[in-house]
Amino acid sequence: VLQAVLHEKLRGLLGEYLAVGGMPEAVARWIESGDLRECIRVHDDLVGAYVQDFSKYARRNQRQHVRTVFEAIPRLLGRKFVYGSVASDVKSRTLRSALDLLSTAQVAHVIRHSSSNGPPLGAEANPGLFKAILLDVALAQRLLGLDAGEWILRPEETIVNRGPVCEAFVGQEILASGTPARRPELFYWARERRGSQAEVDYVMAAGGSVVPVEVKSGATGRLRSLRLFLEAKESSPFGVQISRANFCVEGRIRRFPLYAVSRVVEACAGAIPEERPG
Repeated sequence: VLQAVLHEKLRGLLGEYLAVGGMPEAVARWIESGDLRECIRVHDDLVGAYVQDFSKYARRNQRQHVRTVFEAIPRLLGRKFVYGSVASDVKSRTLRSALDLLSTAQVAHVIRHSSSNGPPLGAEANPGLFKAILLDVALAQRLLGLDAGEWILRPEETIVNRGPVCEAFVGQEILASGTPARRPELFYWARERRGSQAEVDYVMAAGGSVVPVEVKSGATGRLRSLRLFLEAKESSPFGVQISRANFCVEGRIRRFPLYAVSRVVEACAGAIPEERPG
């Protein structure tokens, strides 16, 4: 467990990151000026640049569809990606092609559903069930018209109110744990039974087993889906809750703060002893 003062300091820095994002120019502007308005101008310029770049890797008849999908992804954060929710008057095949182009360009990242009985997770992936995130949480929030300043002024309240953004941030951090040559894939798990639905935000390979990862924007939660996963997959060594709370171990569940996603990756790789995740 981290000292309370250090824990609060790191949560404040996390709030700054969620406002500024990780795009190099935005980060440089924040370091130089400390003026969030300058960073927002960079975000707007970057969004405009991406839209203009669509013409470089999309055919003329695809460009508008690529833009439509690009602008829809932030709206669908944390939810199953359904093409009918993007544009009901456009064929799914057309929108799928647009999403594939964004994924190939690494502007968007797909989180695929996996039955998660064991590695490799992709072997049990269902291509028809997936979620999606953009490359940067700050750009996603800008596309949604959300006030980035809330992360600086009221970080605690903002975390609670922007759960899908926190979930996307965790996916972004998992991707950042890889290398340009070998970027991790993202997977999630869901069970859809009448009267008994459950979903775990991410699943990660850990040796020969699978670790479920649940993202909670609050400090606490019932973690019903996480516990159901652990009951169904008895070989899973532990489950992970990521929230704004401090490090903690509770039975088979390890709790990590949002600013420590890299420690979750290390735990899944066996780099942190089970009894001392913090």
